[in-house]
Order: sequence, then C-alpha cells, then structure tokens
Amino acid sequence: MNFIKLSILLAFTIGATTAVAQTRYAYSTDGNAHDKDDLCATPMVLALFADSGNKSSLIHLDYNNHLGKSSNFANTHKENIERAATAYGYSKSILFDDRTQVNLAIDSIANAINAAGTGQPLSLLCESKPKEMCWRGIDAANDGQEEHVTVVTELRHVEMDHNDTSELQKKWRDICSDFSVKCVTIMDQNRHAYRTAGGGWGWLKQHGQNGPMLHEMTKIKNGDCSGAGLVHYALFNNDKPQMHEIQEAFNFGSSSSSSSTSSSSGGAECSNKNQCKTIYEGNLQNGWKVLKCNTNSGICRCEKGNTKTQCASVVASSSSSSSSSSSSSSSGGASECKNNNQCKTIYNGKLQSGWKVLKCNTNTGVCRCEKGNTKARCSDITAATGAISLRLPTAPKVGESTSASATTWHPSMPSNGVNFRIQPNPSIWGGSSGGSSGGPGTGYTHHYTQFFVPSVAGTHTVTATDPVLGLEAVGTMEVLP
Repeated sequence: MNFIKLSILLAFTIGATTAVAQTRYAYSTDGNAHDKDDLCATPMVLALFADSGNKSSLIHLDYNNHLGKSSNFANTHKENIERAATAYGYSKSILFDDRTQVNLAIDSIANAINAAGTGQPLSLLCESKPKEMCWRGIDAANDGQEEHVTVVTELRHVEMDHNDTSELQKKWRDICSDFSVKCVTIMDQNRHAYRTAGGGWGWLKQHGQNGPMLHEMTKIKNGDCSGAGLVHYALFNNDKPQMHEIQEAFNFGSSSSSSSTSSSSGGAECSNKNQCKTIYEGNLQNGWKVLKCNTNSGICRCEKGNTKTQCASVVASSSSSSSSSSSSSSSGGASECKNNNQCKTIYNGKLQSGWKVLKCNTNTGVCRCEKGNTKARCSDITAATGAISLRLPTAPKVGESTSASATTWHPSMPSNGVNFRIQPNPSIWGGSSGGSSGGPGTGYTHHYTQFFVPSVAGTHTVTATDPVLGLEAVGTMEVLP
C-alpha cells in the first residue's frame, strides 16, 4: 500500500475515532509568547465547542504553555479566555493558566487520559508549537491508557517547535516515540478560513449575544484565529474549512443565534429533511444518520449519538475518498507491517545495542521498538548504517503552500542537510530550510522544506537525499486539481 492510500485510509479511521458520541477533548495552547493569534483563537475554541452543541465534551483547557517565557499580552490572553468562559457558561475548573498552574494542568490532562476507555476515547489537541505540556500530561497518566488517546497537531507545529527555554525539552517526535498514542498531523490552519482578514468575520456581529464579543477579538491580529482550526478538524473532520462552513458550525446548536447563514458552496442542498434522506440515507459512515435540514443554510445535518456535523463530511469512504482529510501517519511512508512477527523478521539482528522489537502498530503499519522505558520507531534505531524517513503532505491542491519533512539517523554523526527533489517538476524544491536534533540515542536530525505545490495535478515522485550520509528516501504525492 503506498503512502497516499495509507494516509487516506488513516484519515477515515481517525475520523471515525474522533467522531464517536462519547469522545472527549483536552486542548493545550500557548498564547503567551511569539504570536497574538491565540488571544482570539482560544476564546473562539470555547465558542465553537459551545455553539456546535459539543460544550460538555471539552473537559480540559490549559493555556500560556510556553514555559519559562511570557510576553506582556499573556494577561490579555487570560482575560479573553475567562470572559468567553463566563459568556458560554463553562466551569472555571477545566481552565488552567500554565504560568502559575503547571502541576494542576498536568494532573488534569492525566486524569482525562485515565478516564478514557474503549467507549470514551480522548482527543488531546496540542495546538501550541511547544509540546512540553502535552508530553508531561501523557507521561503522568496510568500505564495502559495510551491506546485510548489520539494526539493532534498541525504539521507546521511539528517543524517549528519554539523550544527556546530550558523548560521546553519535549517535541512532537517524543510524544509519538515515547508513548503508544495515535499521532495525527493536519494541514497548516494559517492558510484556511480561521485566518481571514478584512470583513470575513462580519457575520459574528449578528451571532447572538456573544457574537459581537468574538468579533472584537478577531481584530486583535487582523482576523487571525487560526488555532481554532484544530478544533474544527476534531469536531467535523475538516482541516480545510471555508468561512461558510465555520458559520454553519457556529449556527448549529446555538440557541441564541439570530444570524441567517447562507451557503456559499454552490447553492442549498435541501429545503426539508426528506430531501436530506434522499441524498444521504445508505451513503453515510457506520452509525451516522440524517438529523435535519438546516433551512437557514440549506445544508443537511447528520448525527451519531451526541455528535453532529454536516452530512457531506461523513459520507462513507467508498463515495467520498476525494474529500478525505489530509491527516497523515506520524511515521510517513508505506506500511511495513501487519503483525509483530513481520517486525521481528525485518529488524531482529539489525538494531542498536539494547533495543528490541516491541510490536507492530497496526493503525500506522509501523514497527515499534523499545529499550527499557524508551520507545521509538524501529527504522530510527537500526544499527551502523543510519536511516532516513520521509513525510509528505497528503493530497495537496495545485498551488498550495505546504511542507515536507525528512528525519535522518546515524550512529556517529548528525546530518548536515537533506536535498528534496520532486519529479516531474524538479525545480520546485531545494534543500532543507530548517532542522532540529534530538531523540533517543545520538545523530537524529529533523529537516523540513516549505514549498509551493506544483502547478500540474497528478502523481509526483519525491526524493529526500542526504549526500554526506549516503541516505535516500523516496515517496509519492498525489496533487489534486
């Protein structure tokens, strides 16, 4: 199975996991260093959970998690969050300011993980670039609970970790290597509708009694509330939302809303529930059913237990593969295993000293190895010759700006750089535009490159080469029109 097919399969698997009725959510963000977008995004998160009818599923929110560093706007972030929490009726017991409540926040994340189970999974939304708080929360939880946890972040936040203080040591890679959680990355939300300048947020002025408050907050950074896009993905399995879809999400479940939403997706699909049944019955993912036609927007709404979303976003995979989310396996590349024995066949006798095969992660098709309490991908701790893995965006569209990354390992020396090449458009990419080192053992280097997607749709071959270490990885990327 190639990388693109695997990623599409994972997207539907992950979507089904995060959409179940009992899924609960924990959200961790910074907002106290580097950037002011969270001053709008975090209150927007509280509003989105509440107005979409999912308020009770948010059980933890910590903020200002850039430990050891804080800007003068951190207090404004706290004030905006508390103002929104009061407006939407949240209990303050789920809110934690990491400048003063680090241990309480860690305990809260751990408690949320400990309470998770087969019928009540947890989605841990790590919105911030620093991943320290998410790592500490998982580490503090009981052993054996990780299988019930999906951890989600933006690809951009993997590559730019902002670990610029002594208190920030852990990265995304550590979360995915040290724990048996499901790791999911989504598209950069800076390039979608939660970052909309100008009058795009104008509809909030008429959105019930709390809309005007949110509208004022969108002005803090010229319409940039991009962090809320992570929650939109978690709730609606959509990491490329358009503004009309955001408006629809806010209008559904909001008893106070008085705005009249109009669909901009090419016309209404319904004027009554029977029309929705005609379109969607028999075509939905398992467990979903038609709820109603939203006559304000002309959009069909579906439900599964207490979770509700647009019917178009939960169409069964056989008829909706072209609109699948761009979530990707944290491993990148093709599946290497379906069971533990396959991993042993591949890696026994080929690992660094003290390492042994742990299991095949059947969700990602990646072999996992362990050394004491440390866990990692087996391909990253092979002996002597080193290794390289390549991760590509899933089904980007022509002309989009996105990124690719490669991770190298060598037992005796770090990598000086990786050259990325794409064919049949070899002039699009050059060398790595950034890098960071770390991970179990020595010699890990993470490289990434920001690029514009080729102007020609179709299948493209991507090669990442380290000319010094003599390592090369090849993958394919399907570019959509």
